[in-house]
Amino acid sequence: MNLLNNRSYKDSLAFSARQLGEAEDALQAAQVEITQFRSRNSDVDPEGTGRAQTALVSQLTAGLATARAQLNAMAGIVSQSSPQYVAMAARVRALDAQVAQQAGRLSGQGSSVANRLGGYETLRVRQEFAAKRYEIAAAAYQSAREDARKKRLYLVRVVNPNMAMKSLYPERLRIVVTVFFTLLAAYAIGWLILAGVKEHAVE
Repeated sequence: MNLLNNRSYKDSLAFSARQLGEAEDALQAAQVEITQFRSRNSDVDPEGTGRAQTALVSQLTAGLATARAQLNAMAGIVSQSSPQYVAMAARVRALDAQVAQQAGRLSGQGSSVANRLGGYETLRVRQEFAAKRYEIAAAAYQSAREDARKKRLYLVRVVNPNMAMKSLYPERLRIVVTVFFTLLAAYAIGWLILAGVKEHAVE
């Protein structure tokens, strides 16, 4: 029973250690993927880049709306060929082009900020999952160690097992000889008694 308990605790501890090792490898792999992603895109903080790009597009869009409103207001006051109107119209076109360009960088095809951010978020989710798995595995391993330390039963060998000793007593031959001579003596005594009885009977 002690050996079975000891083996059971060893198996449990080995399983927990194996799970911990696998979780640690998965966490390290997730961290390496994030590092490679940042290096490949030359972006240490993709989330910060996404926020900054979104703020820039919002700012340019607001500026474009203001410029268009001013241009519309000028249309009823000055001639479209006037320098003020021409300058404002040029500003509207420039802002419109900037909004289109920055919006394309934010959510366009290919290596847009949104696409990169989506890939980065996927890696972050994997990393967080791996970190949680590692945390659980580490706790399970520690619990298994404590359980093995508290409940392990030690088998103490008191006497080494030996081969069964050859039986020396009782000695069969001695018993047979003793019984034989006892019976022989009893027979002789009986014969003598019987002979004496016959002799007295004859007299």
